[in-house]
Amino acid sequence: MGREAHAVLAGLFVLGLGIVALTVGLWLGNVGAEYDPYVVVSRYPVSGLRPESTVFYRGVEIGKVTRIELSPDDLNTIRVQIQIAKGFPMTDKSFARLRVQPLTGLAQIELDSREGPARRLTTRPEAPAVIPMQPSLFEQLTGTGQDLMGELQRLVLGLNELLDAENRKRIAQILANVEAASRGLVRLEAETAPALAEAPKVLASTQRTLAALEKLSGELITLSQQGQALLAKGSRLSAALHHDTLPRFHTLLEEVQAASSTLKNLSERLEQEPQAVLWGPAPPEPGPGEPGYRESRR
Repeated sequence: MGREAHAVLAGLFVLGLGIVALTVGLWLGNVGAEYDPYVVVSRYPVSGLRPESTVFYRGVEIGKVTRIELSPDDLNTIRVQIQIAKGFPMTDKSFARLRVQPLTGLAQIELDSREGPARRLTTRPEAPAVIPMQPSLFEQLTGTGQDLMGELQRLVLGLNELLDAENRKRIAQILANVEAASRGLVRLEAETAPALAEAPKVLASTQRTLAALEKLSGELITLSQQGQALLAKGSRLSAALHHDTLPRFHTLLEEVQAASSTLKNLSERLEQEPQAVLWGPAPPEPGPGEPGYRESRR
């Protein structure tokens, strides 16, 4: 085989290797794939994030980072331009988090969405839709730790102010008062122990008294009912006296009064003419023209 043949073989090998490299590059770069543009807006650091960093949605690769820049209106705001597979549904409940690789320190974007009714975002190259960035778990822990340290520092300062010399004296006095009160409670317990021992007897006596009062209450109710019945009978008797007995009594009094008047008249006539009892009443004197008439002399 001549030198020309070796040269041809070497050329073919280089050409094949170039084609394979180009194919792998196109496959890795997803050349020809269509994407939708979005902007992730972050108020938190994006350390470790680079162009071409992968974008995931709940662990599934859906796009990549294309550009990272500061917002011209607010230097505390970072704008991360990303491309997501065309037609992938992003809604107004979608949000992003930074996911940092533990060994390399490289960061990736993890997208997610809250549950509930949502409106799909409309995005265009000239006006990409905005997806907010939420703090990562590490940032949340860091922020919580800083808040906790701040609270702990304020607590220490408050304790220092609380435990000054004057307040220490007051606390010592309070503890002394508590100790004195405890001793008083011990004495009170010793003094009240006999009374507490008699408490069951007092309770039993009270129960008997309550039972007697209950019985007396029942008797009073019965007596009240009897009194009401007696009052009702008295009312009926009073009505009978008023409507029946009293009219008869008045009639009897009138008859007695008439009989008394008759007896009085009879008594007066007997005094004047006692012979009227034997001979009856004297005849009346004859009048003029009658036999035995005598003219009176003046």
